[in-house]
Amino acid sequence: MKSFAVATILFSTAALAFPQLNHKRFTNGTNPNPGPICTPAKYQCRQNTDNTWGWDVCDTSSSWVSGGNCKTSETCVFNSLNGSPYCVPTPPTAPAPDSGRECSPGKYRCKNDPARGWSIQTCSAGGAWEHTLDCAASETCTYGAVAGYPYCTAKDGGRVCSPGTYQCSFNQSWGWDVCSTEGVWVRGGSCKVGETCSFNALNGSPYCV
Repeated sequence: MKSFAVATILFSTAALAFPQLNHKRFTNGTNPNPGPICTPAKYQCRQNTDNTWGWDVCDTSSSWVSGGNCKTSETCVFNSLNGSPYCVPTPPTAPAPDSGRECSPGKYRCKNDPARGWSIQTCSAGGAWEHTLDCAASETCTYGAVAGYPYCTAKDGGRVCSPGTYQCSFNQSWGWDVCSTEGVWVRGGSCKVGETCSFNALNGSPYCV
């Protein structure tokens, strides 16, 4: 009986020293159940190690998995209107300050003239902004959330966006706009030369990459 009591004490001591040891095995040193990191069915843009772009989708386990890859000549941008990623042509590097050019040929921008209202301009082969299209008096010019292209759209009580929201836009260089309390897009900031703007699906904010 005494030996049985001693064995019981030794077993209890070992159990306290090594509690549930077989349930603490991690894979490659990481916890196999780290908890949710995203909301299922959401998307995000992803920059690969070789500097190409792609996108991820959040699966039913709340983990990011690869959804696909863009072409090597494309960049992933985020559409804040429907929460979807898109592959668009990577914009060329902005012209050097001493090149004498105002812009990169083939690019577009919105232009507001107090006398003429809103219009769209195109960058010519010589690197200068030229008039392309006038918006109607009842319209304003805004940038598309997908590729940053400008377009004329009807004013809605003077508002063209929801205050506090963001969009990526291209105006000589990639950057982002923020919707003011008046419901109009205003420039929020510009990315550095060589960077593009992408969109964070988790908090609805733009960032430069």
